[in-house]
Amino acid sequence: QTGMALNYYKQAVVIAPRYSQAYYQMGNCLALLGMYREAIEKYQRAIRIDPSSPEPREKMDRLISLEERRKP
Repeated sequence: QTGMALNYYKQAVVIAPRYSQAYYQMGNCLALLGMYREAIEKYQRAIRIDPSSPEPREKMDRLISLEERRKP
């Protein structure tokens, strides 16, 4: 179902490219799928659109920290 949700959010940004919540939710879906780099990119996009929203930044920071711990 995560993949289906991701497709819905992709459609949402086609309709409303400045809808930051769609990028944030795409980031969440991608993170659940283990696609951390792609998730971080979506969180960054959400932050560029709405810099005052703390959620994308918090999730992005967590993923970056997780990726750093996974590096050999």
